[in-house]
Amino acid sequence: MSGEVTEIRQKPISICGWLGTIVVAFVPFINVVVLSYWSLSSKSDPNRKNFSIAGLITIAVWIAVILALFFYMYVVSDPYRRIRAFMLLD
Repeated sequence: MSGEVTEIRQKPISICGWLGTIVVAFVPFINVVVLSYWSLSSKSDPNRKNFSIAGLITIAVWIAVILALFFYMYVVSDPYRRIRAFMLLD
């Protein structure tokens, strides 16, 4: 074979390490910074790196869903028409 496979053995992340990772992932605004650092750092553990990439994708999906709901509520539907209908003005 032309390519040589090198295996890097790393110490697994402890339970306390995973608990700390999950707690940081739940803190708003700080989680985006820390997850971005872990996902872009070449020194971070590959498992934590994959976890942070998945976390950033999840955050992006939630932001897209929330923005789509706000767009629907404020642009597509007419709130004034619903208020007038509720007050029996139409």
